[in-house]
Amino acid sequence: MTHNENWAACAASVDPEWMEATFAELAADLAPVYRRRDARANGLLYVRGLLMPQVAGNCWSIGEAVGLGRPYRLHHLLERAAWDEDAARDAVRAFLARHLGADGGASKYSKKERPDFRGLIELVRENKVDAIFATEVERLVRQPAQAEQLIDLASPTNLREVHLTSEESCNLSTRNGVYRLRQAVNLAERESRKTSERLRRKLAYRARNGQTHGGRRCFGYKAGNMEIDEAEASILRKWGTSCLPAVVQRDCLLGQFAAGRKARKYPLTGRVYCGKCGFSLNGETKRDHPGRPLRPVYHCRVQGDTRREHGCGGMTINADALNWYVRESIFDHLGPEKVVELLRDNEPGSDKLKRLLDQRAAQQLRLDSLVDDYAAGLLDRAELSRAKARAQTELSRINGEIELLGARKRRTGQLSVRESLRQTWEASEGIAWRGALLDMVVERIDVFPGIGKPFVNVDGVIMRFDKGRVAITWRKGESAAPSVA
Repeated sequence: MTHNENWAACAASVDPEWMEATFAELAADLAPVYRRRDARANGLLYVRGLLMPQVAGNCWSIGEAVGLGRPYRLHHLLERAAWDEDAARDAVRAFLARHLGADGGASKYSKKERPDFRGLIELVRENKVDAIFATEVERLVRQPAQAEQLIDLASPTNLREVHLTSEESCNLSTRNGVYRLRQAVNLAERESRKTSERLRRKLAYRARNGQTHGGRRCFGYKAGNMEIDEAEASILRKWGTSCLPAVVQRDCLLGQFAAGRKARKYPLTGRVYCGKCGFSLNGETKRDHPGRPLRPVYHCRVQGDTRREHGCGGMTINADALNWYVRESIFDHLGPEKVVELLRDNEPGSDKLKRLLDQRAAQQLRLDSLVDDYAAGLLDRAELSRAKARAQTELSRINGEIELLGARKRRTGQLSVRESLRQTWEASEGIAWRGALLDMVVERIDVFPGIGKPFVNVDGVIMRFDKGRVAITWRKGESAAPSVA
């Protein structure tokens, strides 16, 4: 078979109707990237030409393949037309994540259940798969039994080839191809077992010598997790181990945890949302090009964390510029008098404080009565332990509410008497105070797709940032994005 005949066979194996339907879906994802209709049409022609077999990656070949007499429209698209390259990349990445099989966040040697692999097996049984492409054999099959399943299906179905990005290929219709696949899977499983045994030996050695298993520094310990940090340990001793999980999310405790640490790079996490799918954006770092430094961004992840299963993957924005814009917007939105008034609205009243003090006294009486019931034989030791733990957790929650009210009162006095809002913001290095102010003022922040990339001065650094992409919803029924000079 000649080279041209091989391309023809490849093209004939693709269902034209399926190809057009899939391309229409990709075109819909790419539509918001272009500001003008003519640029959108030229962009889709360029993508269609790139997907055609036997077409070189230059504008002359692509233009001829898609029916253009001259390639000047494509030249204009790549050199002068206004469209968002980052948004196009994110849209293509999200499109591929939807259509290509994924591992669901599992490592290549993980034994987690893989729904996409089961889906692949079903497609092979339905004679819809001629070839399988994977980065490496461990990403396709991880156990010899899975390899045998594919080998057995290759005979009664159309499955013939398994291609890897390492330029290896296994023809499942030949004995040599089946042998190479089995050998690759056996070697991968052997390496997985060796790695697991080596890791277990290392952990056992560290345990025998009184060392930790490694990982990040734990709160209450210095670097290495072997030496106690007395400043942090005193906080843990103060709250106690039984009630710590119930109160660890309180602002008053978070403020103590964050004391002495620099503010995190992503203070808007949980407050900024994707304007396309509505999911919360996450902070992460990205590299635009090889050799360029990493920069912080807010991104709508396709595979999210424990609080969100997935996003659209089509929204990314500069984190430093967005943090600056939201901060300056708050400063412009709130004058000194309005700041004091707002915080005084949140200041604890005497009624609420009195109610909390009464609740604390009543809860303390319940704790004392539990001991009396145990002494009288009404409760056994296990029942006393469970009831006492719940009562102590509730008592700790009430104490946290009382301390939080006191902290808000101190913040009000700090703003209205000693410093301006900007000075207080810059002086506060922890996340608790800034987060509390954001929650008091801002309802939510939405980021939408955009085309333009104007330059702005972000604290003395020139960055590309489009303020028109951001919409801030203020609390108390006020919404809009105020202009920042």
